[in-house]
Amino acid sequence: MIASFSVAALAAANWRLAFLIYMIAVLVLVLNLKYLPDDRKKGETSKERKQRGFNWKAWFVIFCMAGINVAFYTFSTSIALFLKSESIGDDTTSGYTVSVFMAAGFLMGIAVPGIRKGLKSFTVTLGCVMMGAGYAGLALSGSMPLIILSSACVGASYSIFYSSVFLKISDLSRDDQENTALVTFTTAGMFFGQTISVYLLQAAEAVFHMEGYRFRFLFLGGALFLAAAICVICCFLKHPLGMEKRSAEAVNG
Repeated sequence: MIASFSVAALAAANWRLAFLIYMIAVLVLVLNLKYLPDDRKKGETSKERKQRGFNWKAWFVIFCMAGINVAFYTFSTSIALFLKSESIGDDTTSGYTVSVFMAAGFLMGIAVPGIRKGLKSFTVTLGCVMMGAGYAGLALSGSMPLIILSSACVGASYSIFYSSVFLKISDLSRDDQENTALVTFTTAGMFFGQTISVYLLQAAEAVFHMEGYRFRFLFLGGALFLAAAICVICCFLKHPLGMEKRSAEAVNG
C-alpha cells in the first residue's frame, strides 16, 4: 500500500523513477536470508512422502486462486479504459477509483479475522458475493458513485480470498516442506491467473458473441455468483444444518 502511494510521487518527478519502487525487493531479500528458517524436512524419506499420495485438495485450492486472479486483475487492467470508453470522468477520476479499490482492500484485511470468526466456512462465500456484486455494479453503472462502491467491493473481496487461500493451503499441507512448495505454487497460480485473464475473457466474448467491458464485468459477476452458490452447497454438505446441534444434544443426553 505504501509503495502504491510512493510510486505516484516518483512518477510525478520523472516516470523513470517510478521503477525504483521495486528496490523494495532488496529489503525482502535481506529479511528472507535473515529470518526464514531452513525448509528442509528432517527424518522423512522421499519414499515416505510419495506414499502419502497426491494432495489434490491443495491443488484444487491453487486452481481456485488462479481463477480468483483472473477476475481480480481484470479490474486493474480495465477500469481506466472502461471509464474512458464510457466517457465517465477523466484520468484523475481513474486515480481516485483505484485508490478507493486499494483502500477497501486494506481496511477489509484488518477486518477479515473478525469476519472469519463469525462466518467460519462461509467466509469465502462472502468474498464471492462481494466481488460478484462489484462486477455486476460496474457492468450496470452509469455514474461515479456506483462505480466507486463497486470498485470498493472488488478490492475488499480480494483481501478475503487472499488470506483464506493461504490459510487453507497451510491447513492442507502435511509438513513444512510441502507447505513451502504449495505456497510457492499458489503464488505462481496467482500470476498464472493474471496472465491468462484477458485471453479467457476474449474466449468468453467469442462464445457468447458479445464484447466490451460491460460484458466482461457482467460475465465475471455471473461466474462469481455461481461460485458463491457452489460454496454454500459445499458448506451445507460438509456441515449439514442442525447436525452440530443434534450432536451436542446426543452428547448431553
